[in-house]
Amino acid sequence: MTSRGRAFTVIELLIVVALMLAVGCLVIVSGFAWSEKERVEAAEKGISASVEEARAMALRLGRPVRLVATSYDTGSTRLSLEPWEDAFDSDQLESDETSSKAQAIYELPDGLSIAHSEEGDSFFPHETDVFVQAESVPISLLDVYPDGQAKLSDELWQLESAGAVHVPSLDSWAGTLRFEAVELDEFADFAGVPADEEPSS
Repeated sequence: MTSRGRAFTVIELLIVVALMLAVGCLVIVSGFAWSEKERVEAAEKGISASVEEARAMALRLGRPVRLVATSYDTGSTRLSLEPWEDAFDSDQLESDETSSKAQAIYELPDGLSIAHSEEGDSFFPHETDVFVQAESVPISLLDVYPDGQAKLSDELWQLESAGAVHVPSLDSWAGTLRFEAVELDEFADFAGVPADEEPSS
């Protein structure tokens, strides 16, 4: 038996290498290319976990804790915990934990941001506005009380992405946050016709 029958040819090696590169590229692309739905689901889990952190801090300090979001010029949005300062006793010395004030605990996935919303406001941001923030103004998301109850802030807010606006809802006792998407349809809004209806002829 000759050695030629047992060895790989150059063409076979090239085919194997090409297949390995193709599979590797698919794995890398699928690992880094999050869909918008996956980003929103990650944000839901991250904010819900932040509520649990706020609950633990409120129980430890014996005072309400506020979860706030701050957007930066780099396009990132970070969530932090702030104990209620107006609930502090003036005679009581503040601990190191309370004197440090805001504690950043979570950063939203790329392409998502949090902005103020007003009831009945029909403004939808352009997709480039998601990454541009004029000022880094903290937005109050929710408050967590020492008894464990969580409540959305009186100041209305929404999660924004390039394709939709997501309105929050919160289970007060479970601390689970969910978002309901409002799809953007510029043509329907311009024509004054809902996105799911056909214009009458």
